[in-house]
Amino acid sequence: MVAEVIKFGAPENESERSAIQYLRAHLPDNYRLYSNQEIPRGQKLYEVDLILVAPHGIYIIDVKGVYGRVEVDDNDWYPHNRQSYPSPLKKYRQHVRA
Repeated sequence: MVAEVIKFGAPENESERSAIQYLRAHLPDNYRLYSNQEIPRGQKLYEVDLILVAPHGIYIIDVKGVYGRVEVDDNDWYPHNRQSYPSPLKKYRQHVRA
């Protein structure tokens, strides 16, 4: 039971490397992980940390490296003991469409 990893680019940090290693080791071998893929949208390229292709769906994964509880509202995420940041969901909805 080991998922296949197809690398388009190198992970940018230890959190991404850890996520790839964990998912590779814990997902079935009929799952595929595509790492650091660039998605064209208009004139720009956007990097996606991980794309998981499973028999039942395709998932886009953004690795934030945040540990602990995160409070979420429509527009912002509030990690415990860390500054808030804008929700990545709107951006990723556009990536999925592309």
